[in-house]
Amino acid sequence: MAHLVLTIDSDSDRRKQFVARALASLQSLPGLRVAQAEIGQLAVVWAHGISAPQSCHLTTDAFALLLGYA
Repeated sequence: MAHLVLTIDSDSDRRKQFVARALASLQSLPGLRVAQAEIGQLAVVWAHGISAPQSCHLTTDAFALLLGYA
């Protein structure tokens, strides 16, 4: 199982509040690994089962996330 939340918001304070709330919500769920990434105006928070595969690629101008098997 995977959970994914994201926002695109030019207001950095509002984006940070979003990330904090998303992290708190997902971290309260047992048995999940929680991660986050931000690039420009995009903020992403995701959680996946400990044994579930995941891959994340983040550079200064690109973001890619694979949850599960391709």
